Amino acid sequence: MFKQVRHAILLSALAAAISVVRAQSTVALSWNSTSPYGQSNGDFTLVEGTYGYAMAFTADSSSPPTATYSEEFGSLVQHCPEIGYIAALIPQSGVIPETYVLEWVDPTTTLPEGSSTDSLVPASGGFVSTLGTGIFKGIEVDNTSVFAWVNETSAQDGGVQYWIVTTPDSTTC
Repeated sequence: MFKQVRHAILLSALAAAISVVRAQSTVALSWNSTSPYGQSNGDFTLVEGTYGYAMAFTADSSSPPTATYSEEFGSLVQHCPEIGYIAALIPQSGVIPETYVLEWVDPTTTLPEGSSTDSLVPASGGFVSTLGTGIFKGIEVDNTSVFAWVNETSAQDGGVQYWIVTTPDSTTC
């Protein structure tokens, strides 16, 4: 019973948050994190990934990625710098716990089984994942810390948790 009530409350909160973000136009994407040692924030820079472009952490970027949420397709669509690329959560083979790197991909790209292009949904001031009860965090891929969703709790990660922050954007590509 508690799980059903909690699930209904979560869905109501997500629906309310989606309506707020959908009313926005293009938003700039940045990151925040919390940990037992304090808070951090910064911008993303795009780095070449396996299927498209992953989002690497940086303290400051002159051109952070910008995007809009597509109601029609239920996906996050990049506005700049790769117009029309969509956000995909791509599973990392053989990694425990279950880990998905966020990459911006051409919508015609064939992605590995288990990938999702509709699991990022708007939430108050950012995006959340519908994959389950995991967290966003930085993981190392080819010696670069990139943004990913991991099936663990912040307690399992030493109290550290990252999230995507959105702010209205008026830049042009």
